[in-house]
Amino acid sequence: MICPHCDHKFSLSWGKYLSAPFGPHACPSCEQRIKTVVSVSSCLLLGAIAILAGGTPAVIAFFLTHNFWYTIAAYALFAVGVVVPVDRYLTNTKRPVKPVE
Repeated sequence: MICPHCDHKFSLSWGKYLSAPFGPHACPSCEQRIKTVVSVSSCLLLGAIAILAGGTPAVIAFFLTHNFWYTIAAYALFAVGVVVPVDRYLTNTKRPVKPVE
């Protein structure tokens, strides 16, 4: 991420990302609050990744156990386990930031 106030380049640690995944973050250099801009295409990409990453293990869990709740658990576990690192990567590298007013 590049701060729009002081042009300081920094990346979000896991702790900072998990404490406010959608909220504003503070620049470590100037302490100004900035927010990432989330586009519709980014949300659609993350949704498609969640469906693909969670769907395959969910189908396998259903065929192995024939239990609906194991299927839901497998889907949620794998979808979140893949989407959260991808979202952090997109936040650190691809998403533009704007100052919080």
